[in-house]
This record gives sequence, C-alpha cells and structure tokens, in this order.
Amino acid sequence: MPSESHFALDQSYWADPCVNHLCELLLEVFNSSDIAIKSKTIAAREITSSLTWEAAAKKNIDFVQNQLGIYDNSSIKFGCISTWNSKCGIASYSKNLLKNLHEEVIVFSPFDEVSSSEDNIQVIPSWDLGKSSNCQNLIKEISSNNINWVLIQFNYGFFDFSDLSDLIFNLKRNSKNVIILLHSTKDPENNNSKLLFNLKKALQNCARVLVHSIEDLNRLKKLNIIDNACLFPHGIVDYEPHKVINYPLKSTNKIITISTFGFCLPNKGFRELIEAVRLLRDRGLDVKLVILSAIYSDDYYWVYEDLVRSVSELRLKDYVSIDNRYLNTNEILENLSLCDCLVFPYQSSNESSSASVRTGLATLKPTFVTPLDIFDDVSDLVTYLPGFSPREIANTLFEFFDNSNHGSPNLKIDSNKIFQLIKLRRFSKVSNRLMNMINSLEINKSI
Repeated sequence: MPSESHFALDQSYWADPCVNHLCELLLEVFNSSDIAIKSKTIAAREITSSLTWEAAAKKNIDFVQNQLGIYDNSSIKFGCISTWNSKCGIASYSKNLLKNLHEEVIVFSPFDEVSSSEDNIQVIPSWDLGKSSNCQNLIKEISSNNINWVLIQFNYGFFDFSDLSDLIFNLKRNSKNVIILLHSTKDPENNNSKLLFNLKKALQNCARVLVHSIEDLNRLKKLNIIDNACLFPHGIVDYEPHKVINYPLKSTNKIITISTFGFCLPNKGFRELIEAVRLLRDRGLDVKLVILSAIYSDDYYWVYEDLVRSVSELRLKDYVSIDNRYLNTNEILENLSLCDCLVFPYQSSNESSSASVRTGLATLKPTFVTPLDIFDDVSDLVTYLPGFSPREIANTLFEFFDNSNHGSPNLKIDSNKIFQLIKLRRFSKVSNRLMNMINSLEINKSI
C-alpha cells in the first residue's frame, strides 16, 4: 500500500460538501489497511449512489420552483430611449420589440417626432436627435417616472458621444440600471468624435452591452468590454403568411415574381437586380420584379430616377415595378408574401445587419443575399449568391427556378428547418428573452 504522502489532496478545490466527504473517504480507503477497505468502500458507495443526473435535475427544479419564486420583480420600472415615430429602422425595431412585452414600458423619444394616437405605449419626447445637452432632461424625465431599468437603442447618429457617456454615468449614480443595444459597432471613417473607444468606460459600467454578431463581440473585446457583453439576436416580425410554397416550382408556364425591399439608396444593388431580370428574360424565364423602395430623403431621389431610367433602357417597363412609397410593416409583408422569392443584392454596407432582410424573412419566402457581413446574423436562414454582378445574380436564380432538372442540387433549401428557426427568432420570443435577462439581473442584485 503506498504511503499517505502519495495521496495527499489539496482540499481547497473541494467546493461541494458531498464531494469533499467522498474524497475524504477515498483517501482513507487508499491509506487504510486491507481490513478497513471493505467498510470504507461500502460507505463511499452509499454516498455516490445519490450523485446522479436525476438527483441533480431534481435539485435544479426545486430551486426554480421553491426558491427562485421568492424574489418579487414587480419593482422593475422599464424605460427605453429610442426613436419612435421616425422613418427609421431602429424605430421599427423598438416598436416590434416593445409591443410584445407584457410589462409596462415608457419610451423616451426625440423632441421633433410627431406623436401618434395609435401608440399603446406611453411616449415622452425627451431629447434632441444628434445633438448634445440631452443628459439633464433625460435624467429628469427618467427619474420623475420612477424608471429603474433603461434600455438605450444605440445608433452612431443618435447621440453626441460625450453626452451619451455623461448620461450613462448619471443614470448609474442615480441607481438606474442601463442596458445598451449597439445596432452597429463599425466606427465611421474620418470622425474621431464617433469612436466607440470614446464610450469605453461608460459601456463597461452598463449592466449589459448587447450586440447582434460575433464580429461585434470581437470589436468590443478589443476595447476590453467583455464581462457585460453578450449576443442578442435581431428579431423577425411575427407574421403568418397566407400561403407557403414548396420549391422548386414544378410548373413550366408560371410567371415567376421576384421581390426586394429597402430604402432607395445607391448601395442596395437594385440596378444590378434589374439588369439580372433582363438576363433571365433573355434566357427564356418568364420573370417579373417588384421593388418596394421608399425614398430615403430628397438628397437621394436621384437613385430612384436612375432606377426608372434603367428599366426604360432595358425595355422592362412591363416586367419591373418600383413602389417608392413609405409603407407600414403590414403593407410591406402583404406585398412581399405574393412573390416567389426575395433577393437582397446589396453591393456594400457599413451597417452590422439588415432590417430589410429580416422583414422579408418573416414571409417565409426563399431569400437570396449577396456575400456581405451585413447578412451574417441570418446566415442560417438565407441562400448566398456567389457574387454581386447581374450575371452572378441571374445565374443563381436561373438554377433555382430551372424546372428542367427541378432545381440545382446546390440550391436545395430545407424550408421546414428554416421555418422553425425563423419562428424561434420572432420578436415575441426575443422580447421575452429581454425581460428574462432584466429579471435575472434584478434577482442577482437582491441575492
């Protein structure tokens, strides 16, 4: 039998009392005479018989049912700083996120937004979009409404960074808990006042810093924003399509409708998609294109005029329609749901994700995108085009709709799997995740 020194154990690592006792017994077994081994082994077996997965699960269930419930989270008063009645992707995001909450929430919106009687959520104009000196008035409004949890919807253009930093520190000094949702982490070029580095200390003092992609997390890691950073998925609008079509299409004489959606901006690739339609028709595919593209601002009206000119030059007036109205979400979904597939042919983007593609995915239509990082957060829900050119777009769509071989094997889409993933990422699910996070943080504070 080896000497006792051979089996000396560092008891500082024994965190669980049961494991501690078991280790002591095992130590005694190895260091005892042969006569004592049998009785020590029996005692050890009796203790280990209770260390089962079933027992561990029962212990966790008991904690949730009998201990977790003793914490009362009714003291949570939730507020959100965001655009609300603007033609803005984050405003739409906030509405979809908050309308699914069962808890009461107050939105603190910019001063210059027009109020809407349709809102079921209390909205208080409280700050100037893109300007400084927002801190004091926001603190006043948040405090007067007894808000103790604040969600800040972040966009580089919303805030003066010095002012935003002061706001976060002021909220924290006033015992307010801050969660900030960074919809982008790519610093704009040639503007040192808009670097995330300038917000480093403020972000480190937030209860959570939420981002949408692994790339965003890596950028935060470089700023040493690690412990409070976490992924928070983009939501997909809750929508039940009237009809879901299985692909590939079998009919040889069906008119195929392709749709796309997004603000009328030069980087969206709409001109390339129009040219791809010309190529598809030249190859004998009876295809039409519907573009839902609201005018972003008067400064970009030329983009719409350029698209109209391209349609005319390519002799596609009967096959391409462009709707430049700003439609509400339901109108967009109803229009997109009539198509056979969606294409988002972005040529470039500085954004970290695309709100347009997530709106399109709600229709459960096959969705094609160009190979850009902006689509990383929906990579498991879309089919990537091989490139950005009209010919690459046309070739892929032709393969997909080619009825002679019932679709290319490389473009087989597991519709059922994608449908299930989309349902798990609907805003109703994401909203619930947000409140579970806040409730958990509140519980941890009270323990």
